[in-house]
Amino acid sequence: MRLSSGFFRSSAGTKWSLELSSLSVTYSIENGGKQKLPILSVTEMSQFEGTLSYGLRIKTTSQSWEFKGVSAQNCAAFIAKAKHHIASQIGVEFRQSEQQVKQLAHAFTLLQSQNFYLNQSKIAELIHALPDNIRRLLTHAYFDSSHIPVQYKLPLPCLAWWR
Repeated sequence: MRLSSGFFRSSAGTKWSLELSSLSVTYSIENGGKQKLPILSVTEMSQFEGTLSYGLRIKTTSQSWEFKGVSAQNCAAFIAKAKHHIASQIGVEFRQSEQQVKQLAHAFTLLQSQNFYLNQSKIAELIHALPDNIRRLLTHAYFDSSHIPVQYKLPLPCLAWWR
């Protein structure tokens, strides 16, 4: 999906373009050349209202961009499509981390077999004990368990209620 500031909107402001693919968000501002953001580095996307039109805000862990001069419908469509791409990519990475997911299932089974009160600190310990890449996927702002293959949900019933 492509999004740009448009002819009339860019004449009064900064000219920009965005392109969404399954692995990245590519953007260019004025004549600065194209820059790629890995899709999983996006932590937040939001729409905001400007003076004459709407804008799209994209955040990563280290930076934030604002793209002004877009319609509310196009902005909402871009955000929805990006969230879907992110959730799908998380599912792909889960499939590629099969061995680590099996370790997570084993750890969860052990946790269930112990006799103690399961509180927030125990859950925090479990999350911090996860391999970095699995923890990054599970705690991503756009994690959606419906994109996780069924064979991974069965040994990990916690994924049924995880976001």
